[in-house]
Amino acid sequence: MTLNRAALVSTLQEKRITNREAKKIVNTIIESMTDALCRGETVQLPGGCIKVLKRKERKAGFRRYKDPNTGKAALALLRSRRPGSRVKFIPDGTLDFTTPPTPPLTRDELDCRRLVQEYLGYPPDEATMARLEQAAQRLRPRPNALLRCMKVIRSKGFTGSEPYLISDIDQHYFT
Repeated sequence: MTLNRAALVSTLQEKRITNREAKKIVNTIIESMTDALCRGETVQLPGGCIKVLKRKERKAGFRRYKDPNTGKAALALLRSRRPGSRVKFIPDGTLDFTTPPTPPLTRDELDCRRLVQEYLGYPPDEATMARLEQAAQRLRPRPNALLRCMKVIRSKGFTGSEPYLISDIDQHYFT
């Protein structure tokens, strides 16, 4: 998820602030941060800071190199680079970059995985479960569609491999 102005405004609206006031608050904060960066100041945030980094001007001059065609030494004119600047976020040590843990599986998801494992004969991976879920949702877009399909397939007593399972879900039993 990207955190932009609209997301900040909606977060403030959840705190019972009107839309107009929320937009005004967010725009004021962003404008003050932009003005501070334009003045060359550092903006401190929890977890780091935002700085404007300026490039140094490179002076004009000559550089010695070997010409690949002739093999002789030659000189090249170095152009001067105009100084510029860029804005960079510099994190401090308190910022946590670890990915959040995945939520635990629900009981229905565990049952569905167990039924798929019975059909396939081995535990399914995430990609297999995603393909099966997509096939079940394509046919009947409702919650726990794959679990319902797997219960019907188990009641008919079929086993096989993943392509057969997808074709069973797609064609035979739920049209």
